[in-house]
Amino acid sequence: MVSVRNTLGDSIRAMLGIKPPPPSPQAVAAIRGAMLRLLGKDGYARHPQLHTRLHQIHDAQGLWHARVDLYAHLCEQFDEPHARDCLSSLMPLFKGQIPKALLDSAEMGSVPGRTRQGR
Repeated sequence: MVSVRNTLGDSIRAMLGIKPPPPSPQAVAAIRGAMLRLLGKDGYARHPQLHTRLHQIHDAQGLWHARVDLYAHLCEQFDEPHARDCLSSLMPLFKGQIPKALLDSAEMGSVPGRTRQGR
């Protein structure tokens, strides 16, 4: 499903003339590492599918969408406020790696990891 979503997104951006940010393998590796650390040392044992998926995703936008699954697992393991704080800590890593509209949507609270004023 991720490849279909990425292909559709790429098509829409191409029609609108929006160029995706240039890929940075180092930035993707840093994001992946941070997400795996949030999953925990026993992440593979507890969530093998997510652990494997995080290793298989090779772009920042794919990792951005995987945050939803990470959020669900963190809510299950801890609680929702902790999960939100964890995902918020990833936001700086995504800046400049994904379209600004995705980052803006998180700041408006439409996806996990929102960073609203007063929270």
